[in-house]
Amino acid sequence: MSATTVNSVDAAVALIDRWIDEWAAEEAKKVEVAVSVALKKVDKEMAKFQRAEIQKVYYKAIKKFYEDYHPHVYTNRTGSLYDLLTIQEFDDSNKVGWDYDPTKMVSTRKGMPGGKEYLFETVFGEGWHGGADKIAPQKAAIHRKHPNPGTPYYRTPPKGKRRYTKWTRHPAERAEKSPYNMVQEMIAELDEPGGKFWTEYHRLADKYISEAVAKA
Repeated sequence: MSATTVNSVDAAVALIDRWIDEWAAEEAKKVEVAVSVALKKVDKEMAKFQRAEIQKVYYKAIKKFYEDYHPHVYTNRTGSLYDLLTIQEFDDSNKVGWDYDPTKMVSTRKGMPGGKEYLFETVFGEGWHGGADKIAPQKAAIHRKHPNPGTPYYRTPPKGKRRYTKWTRHPAERAEKSPYNMVQEMIAELDEPGGKFWTEYHRLADKYISEAVAKA
């Protein structure tokens, strides 16, 4: 074999190696693009999934709060706690955030001291099943002095009357956990390693990435 032949073989091998490297780089780029597109699909699906799951656990927490108390003073509820949750989707990231709207609180009694913000704080935030920790100024003339200012008490009608002007003897009932705390804990469980969000993300990622790579 001549030196010319050896040089020709070396050049051919180098050419093949370069072609293989270029082909592998192109294929790797295709896979990279496919995976990127797949992950965007995963994010979009996850936003829908998270929204539904957050709504679900919120409803569960509020239902538990309502069922935890069997009214012996108030005979009905407005159910407005179910309406406080607001969920936002962020278009640039396909992620969701959530908050609570105090303006959607509704009272069964007129003249509630502090209004919607007060109800939101004491009922949703602190877990009190109704009651009032002070007297509304416009009601001061018809109510006796609050038995323990700062702690919610129920009011009840005096015997034979219909107006709720008499304070009960004991504080209002309070849940072991407020609706707010229940919801926050339940959402945290969804988001922790091994939780529903984590599990669903990996399921979707495996599905969409496998499909994308197979077509790349």
